[in-house]
Amino acid sequence: MKKENNKNILMNSAEWEDFAQIDPYWSILTERSKKFGKWDINEFFATGEKDVKKFIEKIERYQYDLKRKTMLDFGCGVGRITQAMAEYFDTCYGLDISPTMISIAQSVSQKKNCKYVLGQEVDIKQFENDYFDLIYSRLVLQHIPEKENITGYIVEFMRILKPSGILVFQLPSSVPYRLRRKFYYLLYPLFKMIIPLKLLHRLNLVRMRMTSYPESEVIDLIKKQRGKILLIEKDADAGTESESRTYYITK
Repeated sequence: MKKENNKNILMNSAEWEDFAQIDPYWSILTERSKKFGKWDINEFFATGEKDVKKFIEKIERYQYDLKRKTMLDFGCGVGRITQAMAEYFDTCYGLDISPTMISIAQSVSQKKNCKYVLGQEVDIKQFENDYFDLIYSRLVLQHIPEKENITGYIVEFMRILKPSGILVFQLPSSVPYRLRRKFYYLLYPLFKMIIPLKLLHRLNLVRMRMTSYPESEVIDLIKKQRGKILLIEKDADAGTESESRTYYITK
């Protein structure tokens, strides 16, 4: 099962390599008006600063005892959130499955306390137990094709989270079948063989997978990992046709 899970992660990595090579900034923030390379880089990273500021304010408002030594931005892309978090933490790690995303993040990083790591296995073996004060993941888990791999990552999050740390992740609780695009991704390798990648993008034939994980099952999983749920919020991160949640967890 472990080998099969890692095989699926490598397939997902190849798909995100495609996104990274044809339109990396839009692939992270999919605003329609910014497609085809129209994101201004300064504007793009400013959105990360805004999001992180709101997040920190929420943590302070709820009076969570968040230490600020180490944090992990899981699915960091080009470092939009990682760089913004560097204003609040001593050391920020960004982890992504796409080598190109990691390369871009390293080249555009303006923060000396940011480190970017490639991770292409379900086991996050780069980090030891009880390592992070904060693990943060938004707009990421929903694009992992196999539910078993999402489970594996959440288990790993709990392993590398400090006992006093906070885990925050967003995940759809339901997604319409047509948006899961399972049939499409069976045909995607064939599309790539006969149509250039950039043309596929222009034709709107490069699409993101969507995966759901029912809220009740997430709660059961966290309890099995001896986690404590601090807060569950509804959000709109999976689009108007899906239901999504953001989970705040400690252990």
